[in-house]
Formats: sequence, structure tokens, C-alpha cells
Amino acid sequence: MRLSATAAALAKKVAGMGNANSITDAGVACLAAKTAYTGAMMNVLINLSSIKDQEFVESTRQSIEKIFAEAEDATAKTLEHIRTVCGNRHSSFARIIPPMSCRLRTLKT
Repeated sequence: MRLSATAAALAKKVAGMGNANSITDAGVACLAAKTAYTGAMMNVLINLSSIKDQEFVESTRQSIEKIFAEAEDATAKTLEHIRTVCGNRHSSFARIIPPMSCRLRTLKT
């Protein structure tokens, strides 16, 4: 989970530099990292349910929630940057990557 969260953060960094035509590669990397860290979190959570050491369970849960929140933040910022840059050239990007405010509302419900 940590490695995929790091990949999401690196995609954010790459999206802000380099050839503007390859910015979507950073978006693809970011979405792949999101799939990986989300899947890892699901696996950890389901496995924590079978562990009896509640101190370990709570510590691990807090740790993965922090990693997940940081990765989600990097992902949201990366996609928002890509949407802003590419949306100026292709209006279809607004449908592919909705504005951050729309994604945040969806996540809260």
C-alpha cells in the first residue's frame, strides 16, 4: 500500500513537469496507483477483522487510513491538474475527469 501511495505522489510530481502531451501518462499512472492502494487497503481491512490483538488492529487501521488519505489527496490533485490542462484543449476531459469538487461530494455520500 505504501508503494502504490508513493506512486500516486510521484504521478502528481510528473504531471507538473515534462512534455505537455504526455501529461495523460501521469494520469494513467495515477489511476493505476489508485487501484493498487485501494485494493491493498481493502485487503488489509478484511484481514484485520480476523486479528484478535485490538491494539495492533487499531494502530494498523490508523496507519492505513493516513496513507490512504494522503494518496487520495495526491490523486485528486493530479487529476485536477490534468483536467485543467487538458480541458483547455479538449472539452471531453471534463466528462472523463470531473472537477475535484464533484469527486469530493461523491466520496462523502
